[in-house]
Amino acid sequence: MSAPCEHCPYRKDVTPYLTPQRGLELAMLTRRRDAAFHCHESTFGPRGGRRPKRLWRLCIGFAMLRAQEAGNRFVGEDEPVYQTMGAMIIAYNGGPS
Repeated sequence: MSAPCEHCPYRKDVTPYLTPQRGLELAMLTRRRDAAFHCHESTFGPRGGRRPKRLWRLCIGFAMLRAQEAGNRFVGEDEPVYQTMGAMIIAYNGGPS
């Protein structure tokens, strides 16, 4: 698995830039079996236009946090993504990551 993109909302080394509500929604999405979150770099082109769905990729940060939440504990402290859904929620609400 490669690393999440530079501005991934699932990265703990990026200052939270979404609203607390959206951060909560994205964090909780990692626990839904039927959910998918696509990388924003794959859904929009360089000029802001929407790309065709066939070009969309699953967000690596989402996939890593989802795996963590499912019990696959491979994301260490040195990884750029949050280790738990709770840590992401706290960060997006102004607390420590």
